Amino acid sequence: MKQERAIRTRERILDAAAQEFSAQGYGRTTMQTVAERIRLTKGALYGHFTSKEQLAAELVRQAGQSWRQVTDASRRPGIPAASALRRLLAGLARRHHEEPRFHAVFRILAEQPDDPFAQPGFAQELLGGLTEEFRHAQRAGAVPRWTSAEGLARLSVGAMLLASHAGIGGPDAAGAVQDDVELLWDMVEALCRDREPPAA
Repeated sequence: MKQERAIRTRERILDAAAQEFSAQGYGRTTMQTVAERIRLTKGALYGHFTSKEQLAAELVRQAGQSWRQVTDASRRPGIPAASALRRLLAGLARRHHEEPRFHAVFRILAEQPDDPFAQPGFAQELLGGLTEEFRHAQRAGAVPRWTSAEGLARLSVGAMLLASHAGIGGPDAAGAVQDDVELLWDMVEALCRDREPPAA
């Protein structure tokens, strides 16, 4: 019973920390504000996490797990490379919109771009994974080889985050986010298909 209560308290703390990081940013969030959000004493909070850095590290770790789940779900046998990329980006956008903890990590990393909370860093893992997926699509002929896989990965993440923010608040927000990401991918595909490689 005590162990179950401790687990529930820990989960409440992580939810509260995610809400604080998302609303206030990393710099303005304190252990005090996290405790106050769920009416917990600081002593009880420190019994689970000793600092906001430790809270952030756990959220980043969980975001890494979520990212790997999205990646695994997009890699099904028989799916063309372009379709797999579309599924991957849409899945990532949905996680960012629907999961407060995942969303909070992007707010944290916006202020802490060097990602001191986890090694290897989540941001590097995310961009590296997307870059590899674009390279796979290039090898499969879905994306021209003259394009920059790294640049497309950065463009996709940036546009995906903008699309996810634009959908917040509406009754069909999750669907709108997916539609926006699919529109982005349509544009990327058209750009890659219609443009000739730049002159040397």
